[in-house]
Amino acid sequence: MNKQHLKNISAKVPDDILVSIDEIAELRNRNRGEIVREALRFYIDTMADYRIAVDRLKDPTDAIQTEEEFLTELGWDI
Repeated sequence: MNKQHLKNISAKVPDDILVSIDEIAELRNRNRGEIVREALRFYIDTMADYRIAVDRLKDPTDAIQTEEEFLTELGWDI
């Protein structure tokens, strides 16, 4: 990521979250900022998927699949 495109933000977090961030950063040989950016990206992507799912649930024309149909479509034999 190009540093010239990064902007600073400030957030207060509880000690336990900061400890977890530091543990993950050390384990992954990354710094706090990289871990926080990755976590924010994951959250943003998850929320986008959630919004799509809710919109689809509200759409009466959207077909609903059973779990078996879904797994078959994926080619999974579970």
